[in-house]
Amino acid sequence: MNQGLGWTLEGQNRVSSHYSPAHHVSSPLVAEGLAIREAISKCRDQGLAKIRVESNSAVLIKAIQTSSSLAGLCGIL
Repeated sequence: MNQGLGWTLEGQNRVSSHYSPAHHVSSPLVAEGLAIREAISKCRDQGLAKIRVESNSAVLIKAIQTSSSLAGLCGIL
């Protein structure tokens, strides 16, 4: 399944929206993980040292916060 990944970066009076296509995405959870990975990568490229990640996926956020692995996300984060 193909998905569109979207994220928004906000900071110091600046808001920018971003989009990236993703191919062969197996689930919405994987799509969310990919979007977060892309957003973090974009922040790193911009030299941002401190970021806040927000998501409506409680399962994914809990896995990130606790460094837990999710079978459905192997190799994503």
